Amino acid sequence: MINEKSAKGRKEIVVTSEKVTRPVKPWTTDVQRFLTYMTVEKQVSFVPKLMGIDDNGNGVIFSWRSLRLSTS
Repeated sequence: MINEKSAKGRKEIVVTSEKVTRPVKPWTTDVQRFLTYMTVEKQVSFVPKLMGIDDNGNGVIFSWRSLRLSTS
């Protein structure tokens, strides 16, 4: 991947220009529910979007495209 790096001190978290891949933890489901709540119920537009689980079944991928501000 282009511009790939690990989060400081957390080699299991991979950061690229458009996504963050991290291991699934016991609280992952609760975080997903909270992010969905913020997007749907509170209409917050700058919330990372869950894209899915990686091929190993142990990573959650978030898209950060929604965090980019429009220049127009």
